[in-house]
This record gives sequence, C-alpha cells and structure tokens, in this order.
Amino acid sequence: MSASLLVDATSRVRLVGPILQPEHMTLFRREYVMMPHHDRRNFVEKVDYVSGVGYPGGIEGRRKLGLDWGGPCMVVTPKCLFDFDREAGRMKVRSIHRGVSRRELQDATGFDLGDLSSVPETEAPTAEELHILRRDVDARGVLMPTL
Repeated sequence: MSASLLVDATSRVRLVGPILQPEHMTLFRREYVMMPHHDRRNFVEKVDYVSGVGYPGGIEGRRKLGLDWGGPCMVVTPKCLFDFDREAGRMKVRSIHRGVSRRELQDATGFDLGDLSSVPETEAPTAEELHILRRDVDARGVLMPTL
C-alpha cells in the first residue's frame, strides 16, 4: 500500500487528509480554517472521521484532553464566516456574505444553523485591506484573482 493511502476495515479508501491539521488544532493558539466550497457535503451534522480537535464537549472537553489553549477560531467559506461557541462546542454563523440569503446558506449546510435573523452581513474589506491582500498576501493574483 502506498504511504498516501489508508484502507479502513470496510475497505473504503481514505486519502491522507489534511496534512498537519492535528498539530495545528492542538499546538497553535488560533486556527483559521479556509473552505473553498460551502455545500451539504462539506458541512455535515456528524463527521465520519476526525482529523483535528475542535471543541469536543466544549472548552471543558479540550481541557480534559490536556489542551488548555488554542483550537479553531474561525471558518471562512464562500457563503459566510463561522466562529465557535466554545462552551457548547459548536460552530455558529458569525456573518453572511453579501448576496447570500439566509435560506441559501441553510440549504447549503447539512446541519441546523439556528435562527439567522440577527446575523449581520459580512463587512466588505476596506481599501487598505484590499491593498495589503493584493500587494503582500497575493501579489501574483493566484489566490484572489477577482478581488
């Protein structure tokens, strides 16, 4: 078997997965997750395989694992920004991107997002932030060709 493949007991192939995600979720003080797609297949109620520790049982669950620091703080998708209710151990919608309806967001998500009526629209980047992104972060336009 190749080093990049694992075969589980049911003979399903699992690819190597997110490299270094376990370390990031346990060692870093803050972790931002970037998701290139937002659909029901990516955002499910219950996962089959955990590759990085979030907040299992909330912040207290992290403490029981010996993780008194860090963890994910935000998930960025093409439809919204998520942050975390660390006490409850659940991801929640922080803001919804312009042009995305609340119904569209819920329909593209495989778990209940709760009441979205008071969730604000994601703030547009300032001119200075766009300048920094274009000049320093992605000078060649590889990551953000349309910004």
